[in-house]
Amino acid sequence: MRSYSGLILLPTFEERLEYLALNGVVGDETFGYDRYLNQMLYHNREFWMSIRDQVIIRDNGCDLACADREIPKGCKIIVHHIEPITVEDIYERSPKVYGLDNLVSTTLSTHNAIHYSNVKSRMPSAMVERKPNDQTPWR
Repeated sequence: MRSYSGLILLPTFEERLEYLALNGVVGDETFGYDRYLNQMLYHNREFWMSIRDQVIIRDNGCDLACADREIPKGCKIIVHHIEPITVEDIYERSPKVYGLDNLVSTTLSTHNAIHYSNVKSRMPSAMVERKPNDQTPWR
């Protein structure tokens, strides 16, 4: 079983991404008709939002908790379940749902790579620091 404590032992972003890879298929059902439960969980301010904040703080706002992959200001941070959760996990309030050892901060592109990429070439690239005039090289 994968966990955050196992993830952080891996030194590189690429190794962490491979460790988490689910190799799913875009369009596969996740919760089916029970998707509303999934959405209720992620919009519960008292429960999920406080756990989400704890994860982001613990990971220092870094993608897959890699110190060299800080998520830029303004970029949406997604808190990913390392071991996927089920409807039963939500009903039973399983530690898989809210346990910090099953959660990690990601960007949308990293999250999509975890779920749907089975080709290494689709790994998100390192973030490039923006500089003044980088869109206008003639200046």
